[in-house]
Amino acid sequence: MRLSIVIPCHWRTDLLRACLAAVMRHRPALTEIIVVDDASPQASATAEAARWPDVITVRREQRGGFCTAVNAGLRAATGAIVEVLNDDAEPTAGWAAAALRHFDN
Repeated sequence: MRLSIVIPCHWRTDLLRACLAAVMRHRPALTEIIVVDDASPQASATAEAARWPDVITVRREQRGGFCTAVNAGLRAATGAIVEVLNDDAEPTAGWAAAALRHFDN
């Protein structure tokens, strides 16, 4: 797997839903998508991520904040290249290619 995308989320499942929809539309083939649920109430981020096929969820039982959630996602990632997206990001066509081309060599 070449690219892993890590998306930390604590509560904002409406934004996470829009983010995942955009990622799914514009991701390169064989991209690993990891949502880190940073102890969201009622595991709401985990529930939202479960609605999307092939999305991996890392559930943190205690909230650690953005950096801790990102680090949990980085540990889970298997791609040689990892991109971190905020849960309010909505990538557009070609967004990953712009970064990946720097790793071609």
